[in-house]
Amino acid sequence: MISHAMNARHTDVATSVAAEASGESAPWLPAKGMRTSAVRDSVLFREGDEARSCYRIQSGAIRVVKVLADGRRYVADFFLPGDVVGFDCGDTYEYTAEAIVDTELVRYPRPLIEARFEENPAAGRRLLDVTLQRLAAAQSQMLLLGRMNAMERVATFLLNLERRLGAKESVDRTIPLAMTRADIADHLGLTLETVSRMLNQLKRDGTIGLPDPHRISVLKPQRLERMACAGGH
Repeated sequence: MISHAMNARHTDVATSVAAEASGESAPWLPAKGMRTSAVRDSVLFREGDEARSCYRIQSGAIRVVKVLADGRRYVADFFLPGDVVGFDCGDTYEYTAEAIVDTELVRYPRPLIEARFEENPAAGRRLLDVTLQRLAAAQSQMLLLGRMNAMERVATFLLNLERRLGAKESVDRTIPLAMTRADIADHLGLTLETVSRMLNQLKRDGTIGLPDPHRISVLKPQRLERMACAGGH
């Protein structure tokens, strides 16, 4: 279930964020936004709220969740530094967004974004690219949940996270893990016990290292890739 945490701590000030803060990963965003923050387990926005703003993550991590009719929680996605959360096509948010850890963000009001599109049609085309990428990611998630076994799901998740965080470029290929095992389980359609068992199995056979609960080291990437690819056929 979604935790009934305090609302996100917004500290909007009249401080413009330079174009650099928008980053190359989101060139369709306006050059200026408002700094804000969300404390761990707080709610950034709720499903059904009016979609007034989107947020670019500077540091920390956000999970977007739905609660199913039977009370189970589904974690639809994780948003990491450089990602943009909350840009929904409709008038209301489709998911509830929660801070996994203390998170720093830049807030962009929707009218500011719409004005950006009017001034710069190329920004609208870049947003279309982002939307298509999200659609492809959603389709991949459907494949993961529908066709892969537990180990294949965990292996695929770790490889995707490594790619998104650029951990392949690090010397020891260590993945910083903001999300909990329960978050991963609710994202992959598994139980907490199964996720823990799969990670421990990967550790025992030397595929990964678990130096602490918040880091995973990929020791044998080719073996991990073979496990993930098995579910794609």
